[in-house]
Amino acid sequence: MGKPDFSRLPPHIDVLCLCHGITKIKECGDNPDSYQVNVLSTIDLFKYYPYTIPVYLGTTAENTTYGQQKAEVEQYIRANYEKYLILKLPKVYSEEKPSDVSPKVHVVEVVETLAHLIEGENYGDFNIFEYKNTTSSIRA
Repeated sequence: MGKPDFSRLPPHIDVLCLCHGITKIKECGDNPDSYQVNVLSTIDLFKYYPYTIPVYLGTTAENTTYGQQKAEVEQYIRANYEKYLILKLPKVYSEEKPSDVSPKVHVVEVVETLAHLIEGENYGDFNIFEYKNTTSSIRA
């Protein structure tokens, strides 16, 4: 697996919200390419846009390979950007609420929270549950 080709991307963007990767915790631990995808290519993309405001979706599953990879990217962001947004998330679902995973959050809540944070120019680290509990404009 080689380095990604970013040559077809726009030369400048103001805010980069990165939502990609090998996200299934078991697959991430078993797949030898997960570090390349989740860490190295993510950091390469942020390096391609050094003047953007990075928005990164972290995880609350920090004791897993996936969580450790996410934490490494978060450390890179904190060390290299004055303005950034890291939103810590549990399991995200879009259709049927999983019964076997807790805690969990619907993708619409994630989008609403991100929009509220970005529009309000809120920077730093946020946990979606802590943020939702202090903000009345986010759906409970």
